[in-house]
Amino acid sequence: MQVDISNYNKKIKDTIFFNIIEKYNKELNKLNKEKEKIKDVIKKARGHRELTCLCCDSIYKIKDLIYIQTYWHIPPHGCTGGDYWVQGEGYFICPNCNVRNRLLSSNEYSLEYEDRNTMKNSLVRFNRYYKPEFKDRIDETKEHEKLKFVNIAVGKDFIVEE
Repeated sequence: MQVDISNYNKKIKDTIFFNIIEKYNKELNKLNKEKEKIKDVIKKARGHRELTCLCCDSIYKIKDLIYIQTYWHIPPHGCTGGDYWVQGEGYFICPNCNVRNRLLSSNEYSLEYEDRNTMKNSLVRFNRYYKPEFKDRIDETKEHEKLKFVNIAVGKDFIVEE
């Protein structure tokens, strides 16, 4: 009498493959948890980066400043045009001298036009990596026109990417 062991062999193979997959899924989950912990450390470190007021030379950690994002309105025109808001510049107001410190890109005009809203632009990278680390973020639809301002160029030397 001959015994058919092909079905038995298939069960053994399925069990072995299942165990291998389960083992590596557990390993991946462990690595993902470790990755999240490292990302949290990086985020905290970004909050400790310092910005200097170019008017009074006071130095502040990003986590202690309020980021203000300006917007301007495009009024309705024609049948379907306009009636939307456009993101403008971002800045912080120095707590010491009350001067607006505009955060501008150091490389925007050296880029090709189509790259200006991509990660090739220092300011786009700054907004992605550092803007969330400010103490607070405020959207503003009117500028502080009466406040003096200075410009800070945020360039490659400032931004540490993931």
